[in-house]
Amino acid sequence: PATNPRKRGPRAWHTVPPPPSSAACVTRRTRGSSDHSMQSAPCPTPCQPSALCRAAVLDWSVHHGGGFIARSLGLKRLTVQLHRLLRCFEDNLDGGPALIIDVGAGIHGLSREWVFRVKNLHDDDSDSLWLLGSFGSRASVHAFEANAAKAAELRAAAAARPLTSKFTDRFTVHNVGVGAASGTSSVARCGGANTWSVHGNAGVASFMKCGRGDEVNTTSLDDFAAGEAPLYVKVDVEGGEWDVLRGMHHLLRERRVAVASFEYAVNWHAAFHRPSRHALTEEERASAKDVSLHAFQSRLGAYGYDTYLVNAGDADSGVVLVPVHGEFWQDELEICYNRSRFYDNTHCWNDLLAVRRCDACTRDTLFGEVLRGTWEQQRWKGTRWRPPFQQACSCV
Repeated sequence: PATNPRKRGPRAWHTVPPPPSSAACVTRRTRGSSDHSMQSAPCPTPCQPSALCRAAVLDWSVHHGGGFIARSLGLKRLTVQLHRLLRCFEDNLDGGPALIIDVGAGIHGLSREWVFRVKNLHDDDSDSLWLLGSFGSRASVHAFEANAAKAAELRAAAAARPLTSKFTDRFTVHNVGVGAASGTSSVARCGGANTWSVHGNAGVASFMKCGRGDEVNTTSLDDFAAGEAPLYVKVDVEGGEWDVLRGMHHLLRERRVAVASFEYAVNWHAAFHRPSRHALTEEERASAKDVSLHAFQSRLGAYGYDTYLVNAGDADSGVVLVPVHGEFWQDELEICYNRSRFYDNTHCWNDLLAVRRCDACTRDTLFGEVLRGTWEQQRWKGTRWRPPFQQACSCV
């Protein structure tokens, strides 16, 4: 199983939120300390949206439903702006790089020619390469890919692309599966290579007939990042997101991850494979409730993280984070139960972002500089940045 290759002691972080029931938040670990002793500071009251705010969020989401589809590049455009979060951590990195983790990092759907010289964002490209290119020497990027051929391709692409070739010393590809625990398993060859998974994880491998591929070591992120505080973790593992989440229990309970993204999509449950024109029946909804978006955001909320659906937005907004946490939750936003309300002609395919709740610098930078940066990538002449919900919602 993968072990932590980083020899330095645990890194401090800007602020670490408390459990939702706590009235205080911990601010930062003492520089150079090896334990988890913290100092306390007031934590803001969780956002309480009005009925008008909740209605505005749902109305905007329905009218911009196509932006939730991962193909719209909402998460990819957000990814290349995340380096702006470094301003919140530079004082606490002890001169070393930030830790970035990409789980399910392979390149899929690109011809071999474009694998090595693609210059534009593509929904089938690897987030790890764009993270490496945008953070440069300021981060160590660890990419996990269970498919050995895809892991080798990823290493070769990083060395070949102009955007990343100067930073390969900051890039480590692990031909290792990630799940709830460390051990050994095998690759589950379900459909095309872009939907392969790891036997033993939930998701596609649990309800689809899959061939048995190569044996592969597995790790939990708790084991891999023991004593570390990742700035960003991205997880896209064909329905195995729940297993990866279970294997992040200590990281999340101690609020050592600043921001994380997870795919919320068709392979979370067999019922999500229904044709798009059919909403799930009550029986199907009941069978899927334990692996639903509502259940996922509730689990993250209990750890002290707020969950958002990622939407590509429009020319006025840039990428938009639609709140689905706490009092913002609305059953209508369970997209995989009735995706035809939001988009047609594709399977359920969305991304989530989890943000540490009691972390003022990260939240302010994310909802300010990072989201504005996604608008600046595509703004039209004469437009100005206008994030939605501002008039109706005092907070998100």
